[in-house]
Amino acid sequence: MRHIFAIGDLHGHAKALDNLLDSLDKKFGLFKERNSLVLASNKKMIFIGDYIDRGKTGRKVLDTVMRLEEANPRKVVPLMGNHELMALASLGDARQLLEDKDEEWFKPKLYGMTIHGYNGGMRFINEFDPDPMIALEKYVDAMHRDAPLGKWFRSRKPYTKQSIGDRTFMFCHAGIPDSISNYDDLKNYSQQFREHMNMKSYTCYKEKYLDGPLVGDESLFWIRGEFLGKKRSELESHLHAIRADFSVVGHTPSRDGKIQSFHDLVFDIDVGMTPEYGKNTPAALVISEASITAFYCPDSLEKLLSF
Repeated sequence: MRHIFAIGDLHGHAKALDNLLDSLDKKFGLFKERNSLVLASNKKMIFIGDYIDRGKTGRKVLDTVMRLEEANPRKVVPLMGNHELMALASLGDARQLLEDKDEEWFKPKLYGMTIHGYNGGMRFINEFDPDPMIALEKYVDAMHRDAPLGKWFRSRKPYTKQSIGDRTFMFCHAGIPDSISNYDDLKNYSQQFREHMNMKSYTCYKEKYLDGPLVGDESLFWIRGEFLGKKRSELESHLHAIRADFSVVGHTPSRDGKIQSFHDLVFDIDVGMTPEYGKNTPAALVISEASITAFYCPDSLEKLLSF
């Protein structure tokens, strides 16, 4: 049976990801070959973003997701999240701190006051070395646009549309703003975002990665209530206008650790898997031609919608 598996915000929780991959393989035959991470021919996987920060094993999460993508071109799609954008936005601050003549012991503390550091980014940076200063230096090197990790961050797509049967699903990190009101808007956004990310930046990192309609507060990466709080008729109209039937998002963690359904049209899969939020059960959304189902490790299923 064909399946699309969608995994939400992992925030540095590699154990949750490993548990999910093992459990989905056992329940649905996710892999053709588990050790090589090659998916079965009728399976796809979408990651909704926010791989890093808050948890302590973000580098392991990235390693697994990057290997999955490499082993399964076009079948595994890791999207951009707002925490990846915050990391890019604060790179200029990190580089400036390393160049300043302040006492070295104080520089990591100052980075902790940046938008990335303040929002759990220090957990990710501290994974690079036990010494905080060396960790910051290694992190900056790793995030250079020509380094493998930095290149991967900058190449994340803002959304993907996937079809199964005669239904189309729009996947993005947070939601769909009103500024993307039709199919042409969506196509234009995709092109503008790609050009924006390819533009080299030597200053104004915050403006590039956190401001304006492409990446700002009302974008695909940050929006919350303005999209999730819409009436059913409004959501139907919005999705229809961009040629989608359903939307799958993350970013807004559920309070009870469960996947949330909004009018059976939008599914929020951020269940707060990171230990920072209380070690909620790892979860994934399972989409087939017959249903949309919430999966919770190790083998619990909750059917959300049948076709």
